[in-house]
Amino acid sequence: MRNFQRISCILLLGLFFLPKADARIRRNSKGSNPKEVQFWLTDPTAGIYFQKQNYSGQFGATPSSANTVIEVDADQSYQTMDGFGNCLTDGSAILLTRMSAVARATLLKELFAWDKNNIGISYPLTILRDPEAAKYVDGSAFHLYGGMIEALSDVHKEFPDKNLYFTEQWIGSPANFPGDLAWHTKTLIIGASRNWCRNVLEWNMASDPDCNPHTEGGCDRCLGTITLNGDQVTRNPAYYILAHAAKFVRPGSIRIASNVVENLPNVAFKTESGKIVLIVLNESQESKKFSIANNGKAIEVELGKGAVSTFVW
Repeated sequence: MRNFQRISCILLLGLFFLPKADARIRRNSKGSNPKEVQFWLTDPTAGIYFQKQNYSGQFGATPSSANTVIEVDADQSYQTMDGFGNCLTDGSAILLTRMSAVARATLLKELFAWDKNNIGISYPLTILRDPEAAKYVDGSAFHLYGGMIEALSDVHKEFPDKNLYFTEQWIGSPANFPGDLAWHTKTLIIGASRNWCRNVLEWNMASDPDCNPHTEGGCDRCLGTITLNGDQVTRNPAYYILAHAAKFVRPGSIRIASNVVENLPNVAFKTESGKIVLIVLNESQESKKFSIANNGKAIEVELGKGAVSTFVW
């Protein structure tokens, strides 16, 4: 398993959460009823953090020849997804128990519940190799503290019948929101998914303002997805990074094909209800106009530099 310096065999509780928000745009398709489309945006330069966008574009007959095109093809499908989230550690649990009952219940509902505005799931992870043991093994779990995320495709090629999971990546304190948003979206949300991972977990769910608690010699700079200071909740970069996927790519969704485009890394999924989800990062140093094409029709959009968007139709 070349290019990886850490391979982990651990049991983790994955938290897949939905920040509270709602966004819808409409597209018109000739010969069919209009479909509701969601467009969500995080653009730190513009001070926008996972917000609904009022977008009036419509899917036309063909994409503009003047634009770069991201083509989404639901007829080509890959791995089934378990979801996106973070690790619930004992340190996170300690901070949760220090909250008042009302504040804790409100937060846990936002992060764990399965109703319209919330989602949560957990599962165990293992590793493989020995031929005799392999028949009892589900797959391999990886962290990325060295090497390249693309190495996971090498593992898939050698063991196509085994699952791959991405189970930990930290964000250091103090956070660099634009840099963290871009790297984690490109490398984990998009990169791990495009390289056959069934999930992505950030580390970890919660820490206090001093990045505590942790074991002696443990990470003293690991920034939680949220910071808990008593009942006060601060949502950190990982919250917004995960939100762009976790809210829409529910467990059971399937990754589908989308082309690789320079400066616009992206990944697409089809949910069990039949909706298409496309996540796009503009990693260039300028605003980018591009088209999203599906079934011969397209919409034209523009993203600011460093912005992340999720489209659902």
